[in-house]
Amino acid sequence: MPGKKTAIKKTKKKTSTETAAAKPVPTNGKVAAFTLDDVQSLLKSKKPEKSSKRTIAPKKVVKKKEKVAIEDVPQETQSFGAASLTDILGYNPTGNSKSKSRGKSVPRKFKVYYNLLISLHDHVNEELDLHTRETLKKTNKDDSGDIASYGQHMADEGTDNFDRDFALSLVSSEQEALSEIEKAIGRIYNGSYGVCEITGEPISEERLKAVPFTRHSLEGQKQLEKNKRFSVQRGGVYSTGIEDSTQFIANDDAD
Repeated sequence: MPGKKTAIKKTKKKTSTETAAAKPVPTNGKVAAFTLDDVQSLLKSKKPEKSSKRTIAPKKVVKKKEKVAIEDVPQETQSFGAASLTDILGYNPTGNSKSKSRGKSVPRKFKVYYNLLISLHDHVNEELDLHTRETLKKTNKDDSGDIASYGQHMADEGTDNFDRDFALSLVSSEQEALSEIEKAIGRIYNGSYGVCEITGEPISEERLKAVPFTRHSLEGQKQLEKNKRFSVQRGGVYSTGIEDSTQFIANDDAD
């Protein structure tokens, strides 16, 4: 039975190694033995830790902007009428253009000239009123588009435009004449009437009767016109002088 003994010895060695592996390693020279019941009781004693709840920040609720319904506001329609003669000229030629100085006492030496100025003022005012009405009629026809009364030919239309422009120029010149007449009446009241504004000399009676609203004597008028011509031709005078000087230098070089 020698073979059986050796087999028994081998199994004994295996069991001894298995028990050695099952036993815990001693610490500090002491042997600590744990059974299966000890392990189960240890596991039961340990309670599961409470899971730390994460604090979740509340989501911000963004409110949607409410759309405000804008009601359609009815816009006022602006209607622009035709331009009047007052808009074109910048003043009202048909207004009351009577002199505000009427009714005041007039010095005796200026009485004749005052009457001339008043009659001339009324005459120019009537002409101004007439030309203003004609110009307004033509302007209103053009603005309204009513060209039925106009000729079909282009020459007729050009003639109508010329007449209208001429009437406007008449209105403007007559308004300037009215302004000069009223200024002359004002000079009668302040005592400066009949004195030339350029020379300071008195204006002759013949000239005042011919042009009662004049501000210059005959000599002063000549000086005024001479100064105007000189101011207009001043550039030409300088250019002529330059040409003469260059010609003079050229002649000196030739000599």
